[in-house]
Amino acid sequence: MFVIDAIYGYTEISEPVLVDLINTAAMQRLKKVNEASKLANFKISYVRYEHCVGVMLLLRMFGASVEEQAAGLLHDVSHAAFSHAIDRMMGSSDKQDYQDNVHADFIKKSAIPAILEMHGMDPDRVIDIKSHGLLERELPDICADRIDYALRNFKAWENPRAVAPSLSGLAVHEGRFVFKSKEAALIFANNYLTCQVTSWGLLENNVREHVFSKMLLAAIDKKVITFDDMYTDDEYVIDRITKSTDRDIKLMLSVLDGKLRYHVADEGEDTVIKIKYRYTDPLYLDGSGMRRISSADSEFKARIESYKTPTQYGIRFDYAPDIVRLLA
Repeated sequence: MFVIDAIYGYTEISEPVLVDLINTAAMQRLKKVNEASKLANFKISYVRYEHCVGVMLLLRMFGASVEEQAAGLLHDVSHAAFSHAIDRMMGSSDKQDYQDNVHADFIKKSAIPAILEMHGMDPDRVIDIKSHGLLERELPDICADRIDYALRNFKAWENPRAVAPSLSGLAVHEGRFVFKSKEAALIFANNYLTCQVTSWGLLENNVREHVFSKMLLAAIDKKVITFDDMYTDDEYVIDRITKSTDRDIKLMLSVLDGKLRYHVADEGEDTVIKIKYRYTDPLYLDGSGMRRISSADSEFKARIESYKTPTQYGIRFDYAPDIVRLLA
């Protein structure tokens, strides 16, 4: 199998287990699951399939085992349609961990475990994402997952010139991703934080995602879609919703068609918007070993401190009461 990727270029995949996993229905579904809903965030950079394959390719570039490459390929296979919209539906928007919580069960119900076993791999080991130190690390560290989605956002809209020095500046040291220099670490960390400020953590985008998730919940309640439909793909769900004649759903679609009307309220809010706060503070190699960039660069440390905005906001919607009722 040959893969052409926007970040990593042309790669041949010869390992049968990886080829078989890529060809599963569970993985192919991700070709129609976007990074986020286009109605909630206009800066969409990738589909989940591209990101999953990209994480595998990044791990491959840096000598990860085939088992860890398989774990990287599968790490987002359990995402629902519209990716993190389901976190707001299920009340976990500040953690964005719903996909992680259902990951093992989702995989065990698919053809994936049988494929792994056929190729001599333990499904439980592959599924346990946190046991793979290159693939997954807690914030503010970098890892293959975090690096890949950031590079795709850099390339698509944030700063394409940051991709090459970020990627060429990477190294693996003591079983983890680090940067080879302070300069490379700063490029990645500053551009990552810009993505958070201008898109991922932007209040407008998070309010839009709230409205979008309310519409999805209403569509389920009104039997326009089912909860299981969330594990089809974006196109299927949106097609069902946009064809609906239900008045409430049409009102919410009209709200999403343009800039939202709302303001931050200290009291009497219609709803509370929770935002995941994230930044990276990567390690880099200097003469004495590994050093965290915030300890070496006072400007970056000050930027982190200045960004520490609230992780939740009270919101009042500036619409007629019958619309506010739907959005609250």
